[in-house]
Amino acid sequence: MKTEIISKIDNLAQQDVVLPLSREFNDLTDQFYAIIKEEERAWEIKKLELIEAGEKPEAIQKPVDQEFDNFKAVVALFKNKRQTEIDARNEVEGNNLNIKKTLISQLKELVANEEHIGKAITAIKEIQTKWKSTGAVPRDKRQSIEKDYSTLMDDFRYNINIYKEIQEHDLKRNYSLKNKIIFDLKELHNEKSIKKTQGALNEMITQWDEIGPTFQEKWEELKEEFWGNVNQLRDKIRAFYVAQA
Repeated sequence: MKTEIISKIDNLAQQDVVLPLSREFNDLTDQFYAIIKEEERAWEIKKLELIEAGEKPEAIQKPVDQEFDNFKAVVALFKNKRQTEIDARNEVEGNNLNIKKTLISQLKELVANEEHIGKAITAIKEIQTKWKSTGAVPRDKRQSIEKDYSTLMDDFRYNINIYKEIQEHDLKRNYSLKNKIIFDLKELHNEKSIKKTQGALNEMITQWDEIGPTFQEKWEELKEEFWGNVNQLRDKIRAFYVAQA
């Protein structure tokens, strides 16, 4: 059984990408240590039997477990490869975070100072394109930076569009669309699959950011309800991954 487990861990370690295999790896190591624990118990019983049969305790030598050395070797191989992938991911996510911070600074400048509608719209589209094409950032920074971006996008739309371009029917349509997203978020609380929940949540946040502004007097209420549901769902997702660690 131990040989089979070692073989399975070695097979995991030989894969091109091992990080997604961590849960399977952890299960296998738990199985191996459970066997080791049982063998230790059996050895202690045998040792007592030998002593009772007249052998001196100091003369009793525990058999060398070559399989345990093999186990430690494949475990180290997997962990080293996984750490390399984690380091590479962290570096990429760190770079993405810096890119998004730069985009937020540009967005702040645009919101504060750009009054020319044509230039502002062109600039905002460039920022949106770069933002969407930039990959993931560190998990502990995602909520904060996404909220900053979303808030600034909302500020931009109010400053540039509400009083100059958006007509009453647009405000009504956007209000309806944002309420629909809030309704869908509430429905998402009933989803059992964390993977589906996470995918749907990310899609809804993207949709929310892309919807234009709505009634000023309704905005704070909408934002509070939207982010309240988003944060509850994120807490649910975060708790799931913490439990898997």
